[in-house]
Amino acid sequence: MIKLKKQLGFALPIAILIAVVLIVAGGTGYYFYKTSKGPVKEAEKIEQQLEESLKEHSENPSKESWEKLELAKSELEGFLKELKDPRACEKFGPSGEREHCLVNVTKNLKDPSVCEKISLESPDIVGRTQSECYKGVAVVLKDYSICEKITRGLPGECYVEVAVTIGDPSECGKIPPANKDNCYRMMAVGQLDFSICERMSVEEYQGPPEHKYLWASNKDYCYLDIINKIEDPSKCKEIGPRDTKDICYFQIAIKIQNSDLCEEIKSKFMRDECLKQIK
Repeated sequence: MIKLKKQLGFALPIAILIAVVLIVAGGTGYYFYKTSKGPVKEAEKIEQQLEESLKEHSENPSKESWEKLELAKSELEGFLKELKDPRACEKFGPSGEREHCLVNVTKNLKDPSVCEKISLESPDIVGRTQSECYKGVAVVLKDYSICEKITRGLPGECYVEVAVTIGDPSECGKIPPANKDNCYRMMAVGQLDFSICERMSVEEYQGPPEHKYLWASNKDYCYLDIINKIEDPSKCKEIGPRDTKDICYFQIAIKIQNSDLCEEIKSKFMRDECLKQIK
């Protein structure tokens, strides 16, 4: 009896050890399933749902089929939000989902080399091309050099978005001259800062003298964008020529439905149109 107890006492730690190993192995196996086969299987399931719901809606369009299709699209976006396995993208069809998937994986991995999996001949859909892929990861990493990898289209928009993401107006001075004013304008509007508009280059009017009063510079429109966004009509009188002031009053009057602001518009045609849209 005593001998049996000794054997049990020795066997118990071994049993515990085995149980721990099995738990760890099971957890590790589940981890590898989730990080390798898991996303691929999930991608197959989502692609099948997309195909079925799209076919159903195209053959028998209805509110229910539309809602089912939108739900499938929503599940796709949720799946791609944190996906880091490019293999899963290969389960999506050639209609653009594959490229859209790779763009998201690139940003999640912060690895621009994934963009090379997107062919230059891929469907030209906004947000799903190779250039959009490079731009997306360049913005995430705040790295202008990635913009230089763009071979189809111009990298200017990429430089601007990286600078705007960094948020320092001095960054606009580091990008190609052709894109600087757009950079300042986007940053000024994003930060609601009129002083950034002041950094824009001074344009010279090139048209007939009699039409000059209608002309407004990009700097004027930078002010206009901010004023329209903050809905402060008192700032309209501080910007550009008469025509730009009229646009300023018109936009805000319509936006906040204030007919009194229409009366500030000098152009009779625009003033009447403003009053008409408010009434």
